[in-house]
Amino acid sequence: MNRVSIIFVLLALICFAAIQTSAQKESRTRRMEQELTQINKAVDEAFLRSDVKELDRRIGDECIFIGRDGSVGNKSEVLQIFGSATIKFSEIKAAVETVRFYENIAVVTGQARTKGRRFEQEIDHLVRYTRVYAKQKGGWKLVSEQVTRIEE
Repeated sequence: MNRVSIIFVLLALICFAAIQTSAQKESRTRRMEQELTQINKAVDEAFLRSDVKELDRRIGDECIFIGRDGSVGNKSEVLQIFGSATIKFSEIKAAVETVRFYENIAVVTGQARTKGRRFEQEIDHLVRYTRVYAKQKGGWKLVSEQVTRIEE
């Protein structure tokens, strides 16, 4: 083979390797997005059922919650609120819009329709939310949630 042929073959191999690596990375990202979407759905279901045990498992110990009214709460407060049925959802219809990864952090944004009771008052809100998950021992844990009510 002459030099031109060798260079051509080497360039072709390099391009093929780069395409393979890119495809593998995209596949891994898609799997991680699916995993986080499923975890996010499991958190919604735990809130819907007021399943304090599942919420305790899914929420990181240092989690901060920012409510639609600007209130700030921590994990123990949220577990107490849902354990006492201060807030009781009858419906959560959520749609994940984006999942972004930053090493061991995932940011999930979406929109949800929530219905139920809060302090004995009926609620029916459309909200936009941002949840931050951190990869910790035992998997992904919710470490921050912020909810904003969308006026209709």
